[in-house]
Amino acid sequence: MKIALAADGAELAWAEEGAGEPLLLNAGQATGMTGWGPTAEALAQHFRVIRFDHRGIGRSSRGNADRYTTKSFAANAIAVLQAAGVDAAHVYGHSMGGRVAQWVAIDHPHRVRALVLAATSGGKGLRAGRNDAAMAALLSGDFDRMVPLFFDPEWAHRHPAETRTFSTSAAPPS
Repeated sequence: MKIALAADGAELAWAEEGAGEPLLLNAGQATGMTGWGPTAEALAQHFRVIRFDHRGIGRSSRGNADRYTTKSFAANAIAVLQAAGVDAAHVYGHSMGGRVAQWVAIDHPHRVRALVLAATSGGKGLRAGRNDAAMAALLSGDFDRMVPLFFDPEWAHRHPAETRTFSTSAAPPS
């Protein structure tokens, strides 16, 4: 594990594996870099995979509370790229990480070789469509409540190790 420093001094834990063109992985809300598990391993066969814990997740420090926005998280992603010595990378974002990746592309287009978005949105209108039961399950930290939010039940039953890896981000409760 390595540390990058955000503008406010927050410590951002990051790791890298593989070789080739750099690929930055941006995890979703309440999911740390360990959640990429087998996906990162497979991608590392072709890319230099760089993944990190957003502030307040996993081994990254919390930093200033006013920095908990997807736009600020994008600045943190750039700090990770700088710490890794990377001028431009393919940027892959999942869920909230997809919104972060979009801000990286908007604010730093010269740093993005390609943008890959998975299970995400542009963020507009998210409050109106918010599912309170899903949000409560996500924030509960209860593995059994969170699994249906991310996985098909049959797949999760057949792949318990991968399912458990995805859910070991050590996100602090809100």
